[in-house]
Amino acid sequence: MYVGFGLGLAALVWLKLKKTKPWVEPKDITYDPCEKKIFLDIENKSKEPVYVKPAIRKIVFASPSEWRDDKTNLTYMSGSRNSVIKNFELIGEYASPIRIERGERKRIEYPVRWDAGIDFFDNIRVDCKCGNDPKKLEGTACNTLQVKPQAKDLKISDEKPLKLTPIEEGGDGEVISFEVRKTSMPVEAKCSGCGVEKWLHWVVSDMHLCDECGSIFLGKRDEPALEEDVLDEEVDFELVLDVDGKNIMLNDRQSDILDLLDVEDQLTSKQIAEKIGCSHATVGKELRNLNRLGIVDRVKVRNKFKYFSLRDRDKIMIYDEELVDEENSMWT
Repeated sequence: MYVGFGLGLAALVWLKLKKTKPWVEPKDITYDPCEKKIFLDIENKSKEPVYVKPAIRKIVFASPSEWRDDKTNLTYMSGSRNSVIKNFELIGEYASPIRIERGERKRIEYPVRWDAGIDFFDNIRVDCKCGNDPKKLEGTACNTLQVKPQAKDLKISDEKPLKLTPIEEGGDGEVISFEVRKTSMPVEAKCSGCGVEKWLHWVVSDMHLCDECGSIFLGKRDEPALEEDVLDEEVDFELVLDVDGKNIMLNDRQSDILDLLDVEDQLTSKQIAEKIGCSHATVGKELRNLNRLGIVDRVKVRNKFKYFSLRDRDKIMIYDEELVDEENSMWT
């Protein structure tokens, strides 16, 4: 009797596992920033052709500033910032089912908007409806994948000597220095996003990726902006006067940003960079300078900062240099 009961229970468990076994499995997800496309690889593990309808969603984690202690009203430690999921942002979903043959591994493309905010190593939730009948998808397959750069976009940096500071040995005044050659993937540079000088772990499409703030910079699209920063040329400035009588000089790039914010209010740094034709890293640097001067302010909408100009308020007035020279000679 016990043997029969055990065999029956084992048969029920086996049938249950066989019934719930997914037909397909999302295997890998990659992102091409140049083509603005996400590629999802799905493998058919069943013995029959399967129709799938996959949807991809970006997992957004809550910031530590959004979680506070009820008694002390203090924010939680930043170490828990990636432990609480805030929401799932839908990136793309196919309207019609896609056929995958038996044992086939199919690559599905998703076009991505330029302001979607997709970065490498983001966590993506894949929800896939599947079935043998395209009109009736009964099964589901879910998986969480991490966005990876394509293999063609990765390359290893050259050897770089690591110089150590001179030290005094033995206390006899003899100073010796060391020079060690080190071969590794990281590149030491200053991040234009967070401003921290550190080792950047990846070089993607000739663009350095900072693992601290996720900024991508020093790429081909940034070369003109970087060259302008080091050229010793005269820059046309605009005179800014606040009510306290403090004179502030603005360069052409800052003037373009303020002119744009006067026309369009509450734009993200990526939108501003796209509209004025400048790199995202350079625009972010100028926005921080303008915010520090009190000319531009920002407000957080969901998980993005949007900037707006304060030049049209009573605190700040911007004068045209030629007009000021004509009306008042004290500004010459």
